[in-house]
Amino acid sequence: MKLTIWQKRNLITGLKLTGSSILIALIYAVFSDGFAEWLPFFNAFLIGLVGGGIISFLELDVFVRKGSDLPFILKFALRTFIYVVLFVSLVPLIVLVNESVYYERTLREHYYSEHFQSFLYREDFEIILIYILVFIAIIIFTRLMNQKLGQGVLWNYITGNYYKPREENRIFMFVDLRSSTRIAEGMTNLQYHRFIKDFFKDLTEPILRHGGIIYQYVGDQVRVTWKWQKPNTNADCLRAYHNIKSALHSRREHYLDAYGIVPEFSTSVHCGKVISGELGDVKSQIVFMGDTIVELSVIEKCFGQHELKEPILLSDRLLEYVQLPALFNAEPVCNIKLSGKRFELFTLRERSSRSFAVDYSS
Repeated sequence: MKLTIWQKRNLITGLKLTGSSILIALIYAVFSDGFAEWLPFFNAFLIGLVGGGIISFLELDVFVRKGSDLPFILKFALRTFIYVVLFVSLVPLIVLVNESVYYERTLREHYYSEHFQSFLYREDFEIILIYILVFIAIIIFTRLMNQKLGQGVLWNYITGNYYKPREENRIFMFVDLRSSTRIAEGMTNLQYHRFIKDFFKDLTEPILRHGGIIYQYVGDQVRVTWKWQKPNTNADCLRAYHNIKSALHSRREHYLDAYGIVPEFSTSVHCGKVISGELGDVKSQIVFMGDTIVELSVIEKCFGQHELKEPILLSDRLLEYVQLPALFNAEPVCNIKLSGKRFELFTLRERSSRSFAVDYSS
């Protein structure tokens, strides 16, 4: 079975979390017990493996669905507390089971033995908990900051990937809320903020599922980019567009109940060379500059000049490098002149009207 981009991403993240947990546990075993015996290393490996697996499940499944709307400090404190409680239970349990087998004792006999009681109350256990607390706090803080800054931004800052600007080929997609002024006039400022927040949140999962990087929010617009890859992979921007439609359709009842209106959007997609690099000292940001961004902004303005069945416009340049998913047909809309170059714009038409809640990620 072929994994989707979302599944691959979660698998890689889970392996990283579990691998980090195992490595941290083994490092403690080295400095605490040296290489005199193998049992501490086996204990450390199991603690890291089981603990890392549970953390991966909670981070990638439970906390994605619940608690995502909490303030940063509460997210950090809650997750740190839960993981510390987890390891407070896990460490003694694994050590008890392994040592009882190693010393050929029952669990009850080994629990009340001088060796295990000394471990719990006079030797390593308190130090282990402090060690775990420090690393859990670092890992959770790093993950939450990475979410706040954007996908991969923190790592790019740390490694200096974009410290020196460089030229890249990228795909860009602008997703705009339509009739935003009219919607805002019918709501209070607080209601409109909640509406926009819900709208952006519903866009996020389909975009991430198909490998998109949300790099900027501009008013009521979401700006997304993809790295230049194979034609079939380049088409992930179009799959993301389709799944955005599906996500908003599935949330119609929520929007009608909460706001009395269902958001409609327009999507502009283009590709080409840009200059990517860090800008700013007080507030540093990785930005994309060049004719491609300017051209996409002009393409976006063409929506008001044409009636489209599908709320999407894409350039002929994009179609040259994209293997169009079987779901879509491309239909010409108009010709425009940008940066001294002539572009033909296309929209998409779905071949099937029964398309909602279907994942076209393969």
